[in-house]
Amino acid sequence: MNHKLNKSILLFTLSIVSIVSLISIACKAETITPTPIQIPTNIPTETEIIIVYPPTVTENFDNRIANVVNCNYLNIRVLPNSDSIIVTSVPVGTELKVLKEIVVSVGNVWYQIEYTENNTKVTGYVNGEYIKFIR
Repeated sequence: MNHKLNKSILLFTLSIVSIVSLISIACKAETITPTPIQIPTNIPTETEIIIVYPPTVTENFDNRIANVVNCNYLNIRVLPNSDSIIVTSVPVGTELKVLKEIVVSVGNVWYQIEYTENNTKVTGYVNGEYIKFIR
């Protein structure tokens, strides 16, 4: 019985020593040497600044009429940008009822239009480069 007791005490002691060793390793502080940062020397002296303004929308465009020009077919889109989903396409010479003007940026003007196709009114946006006002 004495042999079993000595073995248990030995295992208990080894367990305590292991735990104390793990704690001392975990708490050991390390000295970290910082790495110097290299500052770039080729910083430009002039910087181009691009100012983005929100689009300007003109309400009550008095339902002016415009013709499709400068293309064989004009895409009518869901939103006023060329990445937007195409609702339908209309051929050159088609009359469109213009509802609003949206100036996205200088030289980038879109119009909200209404168009009747197969007795269904289609509302969407067209790029201003492809229409000409007739009234």
